[in-house]
Amino acid sequence: MASGACVKGTIFQNVVDEINGYLGDGRISRADLERACKPDDLEFLDQDIGIASWYPADTYGRLLRVVCDRVGGGRREFLIESGRASARRVIEMGVYSQLSERTERWEVRVGRILVTLAGSFYNFGDWQWISGGDDGFRIEVRDCAALPEEAALRAQGFVELLTCRSAGRPIRVDYERPRPSLIIFSADASR
Repeated sequence: MASGACVKGTIFQNVVDEINGYLGDGRISRADLERACKPDDLEFLDQDIGIASWYPADTYGRLLRVVCDRVGGGRREFLIESGRASARRVIEMGVYSQLSERTERWEVRVGRILVTLAGSFYNFGDWQWISGGDDGFRIEVRDCAALPEEAALRAQGFVELLTCRSAGRPIRVDYERPRPSLIIFSADASR
């Protein structure tokens, strides 16, 4: 296990698979990776990733940055959309069928799931769901300075897609980072 701030192999595997695919089709070159990453980062591309293991958050961020810069043209929306795609994969696997349950209000249901998920994806940060009434919610992530910006944007897309799925309608999730150690995701269904 890596020490320090880490992400779970389940999400680390996604970016490693993406990069290896982009290396294969020529959208990313080994030279791109060598310029943007540290030598230790590149070793992960040639090994099996254990989905239950932990990997350095800073490596995860650098790998996401390469994908965003080379494939996504450096656009924030590219990272947000990749987070939505990640959430779609989770839903298709049937892992979080409780998103469709109607036993409680949608914002309570999605908030509970997202805060629980975060604890399984990151070994740092304190994710708290704050009710916004019938029209939305906020998730505040404290002690998260180690979360790379690219990963936070990807998380925004993940949160948004799960929110829309749970609510059964389009809902925009906004992201702000008022300081390095605080991230706020907010969903407002009244907009």
